Order: sequence, then structure tokens, then C-alpha cells
Amino acid sequence: IPFCVFFYTMSRGFILSSPSSSGLSLALARCFLRRTSLPMICTARSDHDAAFKRITHDIPGAEDRVTLLHLDFTDESSIIKARDQFAKMDGYIRLGIISPGVLHPETSPSKIDYDDALHTFKINTLGPMM
Repeated sequence: IPFCVFFYTMSRGFILSSPSSSGLSLALARCFLRRTSLPMICTARSDHDAAFKRITHDIPGAEDRVTLLHLDFTDESSIIKARDQFAKMDGYIRLGIISPGVLHPETSPSKIDYDDALHTFKINTLGPMM
């Protein structure tokens, strides 16, 4: 991801990446760990040990720079708890990436499942607003 190189000169603050457990957000978190010396606040909804390993795998010193918080974008109490933990941290956000997203692909409008569509809306639309 070429634009990650631009942030190499950052020297203060930290990066917030939420979520950071898979897909594009995981790739971005790992890119910033490789290309900067900034600490990172990352989030995951579940399986925190595995998420931490995926984020820090094969990046020297990454384990010391990553703080992983629990955050489920569909659970308001989880959002409040993460906010409260975040508020206690020193420093400021140098760069924030909030990118929750899920996809339940349908092949035609008649195949749309109500529960899947509602889940997609909660994560992709309401989650970032919270």
C-alpha cells in the first residue's frame, strides 16, 4: 500500500485502527507497524489472542507497540467501554482509521436475507456513527 510510506516520518502520537482483526484494516495496521515507529491502538470484536498475533506477526517490536482493545460495533456497551479505556490513554491520535465492514453477498434481490441485511447495516452504517 504505497501511501503508508508517507507516514514514516511521524514521530509523535499514536495510530488508532478499528477494527484491526482482518481484511483491509488488518493490512493497514500491519503496514503502519512496519513503516512507522508509532504505537498503535487496535481493536477486535472477538478472539483477541489470535487477532493480536495476526496484527504483530513477523514485525520486530510490534508486540510492544500494540494495545488491543475489545470493541464490537453492534454492542453499545462495548463501544462505551472502549471509549472509556481510550480516554485514559496518554497522547493523541496522529492517524485514525475506523473501517468496520461486513458483506453478505446476494445474487439477486429475491435472495436478500433480512437478518443478514440488518447485520450489514448495523456494522457498515451504524457502527462508524457510534
